[in-house]
Amino acid sequence: MAKNSKQNMSVLLTKLGDRDTFAMAARELDSMARQIDPTASGNHLQSFISVILSADAGDKPAVRKHCIHLLAVLSLSLPPNSLSPFLPKILSRVARRLRDPDSSVRSACVAAVSAISSRTTKPPFGTAFVKPLAEALFTEQEVNAQIGAAMCLAAAIDAAEDPVIDFVGDVSRERVNKGGKDKWKKQRHLDANVSHMKPNSLLKLHFPIKRLWSPFSPQYSLV
Repeated sequence: MAKNSKQNMSVLLTKLGDRDTFAMAARELDSMARQIDPTASGNHLQSFISVILSADAGDKPAVRKHCIHLLAVLSLSLPPNSLSPFLPKILSRVARRLRDPDSSVRSACVAAVSAISSRTTKPPFGTAFVKPLAEALFTEQEVNAQIGAAMCLAAAIDAAEDPVIDFVGDVSRERVNKGGKDKWKKQRHLDANVSHMKPNSLLKLHFPIKRLWSPFSPQYSLV
């Protein structure tokens, strides 16, 4: 991406934070995302992703939310697997954004993961999505981040062309063995919020890991 394009993006990101210029800036950024050619030389896609992932807690909620939304726009506009090389970086940033105090930003994370999952077949689903999202689910200490990670994982499963659901159980078992019973006390908070998940995706997420939680105590189980 040319230097002036990066500067233009920076200007547009600033305008996202202004109510009067938000709609215009959002349209222009969406258009830029749709017009990127992932096969072109110059690493335009990589540069675009780096810029939108640079949004942090210091930016206004509208900026943080739309930058995550742009990941969905990219995924749905570009050929399948175009974002595959960048998945580790993207999901790492999404996991951090799940701690965002603004619920609309966390909802944008779920929508983005769903869009990316629907267009990604390489690398395998377990490697691409289950490992990083399960890691966030099982290690996050902040309740909203745990809930967001669970919803992202369910959304990824629901949108994937061919998810390997058993992999969820494998990763869950590994985390349980490492973390022990005390790591699951916040499960009661997850139980109170999983109603936001779609029924099909919740069932898919439920069965591989149900047996890992229920032995500890009924109150920690998804039953």
